[in-house]
Amino acid sequence: MPIPELGGVAAPSSPTAAEAPLKSERVGRPLKSEHVGRPRRLSSTGAGFAYDESFLGGGGGGGGDPARRVRHDVSAGMPFSGVDALFALVHHAMPADPMFITALFVCETTPSREALERGLEELLVKNPRLTFVANSDASPSRWVSKAVSVGDHCTLVSLADGGRVPDDTLQEVAGDCMSQPMSLTEKPGWHQYVIPLASGKCAILTYIHHAISDGQGGVGALLSLVKSRDGSEPESWAPPAKSISKVHAKPWTGAGAGSAAAPLLAWASGLGMLLARLVYLVLAVFVACSTLSVKGLRILATRKHAFKGNAPESSAAKSTSFTRSLRLGAVREMKNALTMRWYKGSPAGGGHVTINDVMLGVLSAALAEHMKRIGKREQSLYGGVPLSFGRRGPTDRRLANLAVILPFWCPTRSTNVVDAVEQLHNSCKSMKHDAVGEAPLLWFSTQYLLALVPGFITVPLSHFLMQKMSFIMTNVPGPRETCEFAGVKIESFIPYAPSPSVGGLGCAMLSYSDKYTVGIYTDKNQDTEAGREVTRIFEEKFAELAAHLDVPKPFFDA
Repeated sequence: MPIPELGGVAAPSSPTAAEAPLKSERVGRPLKSEHVGRPRRLSSTGAGFAYDESFLGGGGGGGGDPARRVRHDVSAGMPFSGVDALFALVHHAMPADPMFITALFVCETTPSREALERGLEELLVKNPRLTFVANSDASPSRWVSKAVSVGDHCTLVSLADGGRVPDDTLQEVAGDCMSQPMSLTEKPGWHQYVIPLASGKCAILTYIHHAISDGQGGVGALLSLVKSRDGSEPESWAPPAKSISKVHAKPWTGAGAGSAAAPLLAWASGLGMLLARLVYLVLAVFVACSTLSVKGLRILATRKHAFKGNAPESSAAKSTSFTRSLRLGAVREMKNALTMRWYKGSPAGGGHVTINDVMLGVLSAALAEHMKRIGKREQSLYGGVPLSFGRRGPTDRRLANLAVILPFWCPTRSTNVVDAVEQLHNSCKSMKHDAVGEAPLLWFSTQYLLALVPGFITVPLSHFLMQKMSFIMTNVPGPRETCEFAGVKIESFIPYAPSPSVGGLGCAMLSYSDKYTVGIYTDKNQDTEAGREVTRIFEEKFAELAAHLDVPKPFFDA
């Protein structure tokens, strides 16, 4: 029995159905390389998957319909920022450690080919930086615009024999897709993989290189692909950004308001506030220099990353894993229960527990448990936490590298999940306090000074710091409501953050509708399956915390 054509909703009813060739809804022909006559390319990692790069008319050589190419002309190009230059240099010097911001949608069924084309063309129109390629011959390096065909950035993934991918191998095929090579000079640094699954569902994996955008901007661009079920823009869980103009537009209401001296008093008050902020900033930067110096010495003393691999360097093969869908309501109930327990529900009691504390605290307990099981107990693990210095909601479509990586030591002293959440909560409070001065100092240094430092200095230094890291942690609020991609309902939304090194974990968390999912990305050159083990232990610890706090149904599918 043949499987449904691309865009169908029925699932295969027999084991042999998954072996039938994929077909196009438009004309019912097999989705082979009919556009440019190229055979399907087998995976470069030997994982048993096939990649059809021409099913939307691409092929990597400027294929596709020229009339449908998208271009944003930028006169004389756009210069690299310091962060752009750093990630581009790291990409060139360490190709086995790709820095990707990734989203994996699991859709109810497979979108039509036309809907995929329209969606990707809209993505390019909304996000001009996705049409840029790096001109490394210029001095300094610059981004230049290029006419882009979406067919060159969309690949159909199947089994080597042309069949649909089994659902239980999705984590493996996602890792294989993220192991494929990428060039920043030949094509813009982003790609999408369409993965029809044997169940009739379809996974859509899209990634953007970190040289183009930081995590928050990248997630914002990826979210511009989706729509609410009613066709409107999805509403984010992120709080709206405050308008600076509104904050400073309040009239003077102090003594003398309404008198002839009111304008002078208002001006003097504004000047006083400006001077106070300037003094505060100078003190904060001075303190930041001191704290960063101490942290730098601590990094130097940090042992090689906890998840040491079988090889000293990363391989070309990557591994991904993700948790079951956690119930977002359960996370909120845990947060509220711990706030009541520790602060008696009163802000005057010292603060409150956040969703971020709960999620990262459970991850902390999972890391501690994994280290215990493999006999490598650590009091804390050194890693990085991205902080967007330019405040943006995740549905903001501005692509730019506005984030900095703050050094963070994740406590791993306790495998008890409640204790781990409390320790993480306290560590996050300290990090937020330090970030007041560290974030602007790091941002200014990376954005403006880093571009002036020669590559023979920045690349080894970056490699050294990455080798010391055990993780990158990020937690991003996503859409509140259920969304669609290319006219098809998105059932799950799984994020991935880049892995810092062969022994590091890229840990990303994202809320979507009433779900929460954790995705972990790492290298296969490890002495243990650290990513997948930590994912499994995370689920155990999350269920343990729910039972301890009497929170019912911690998982969405429970």
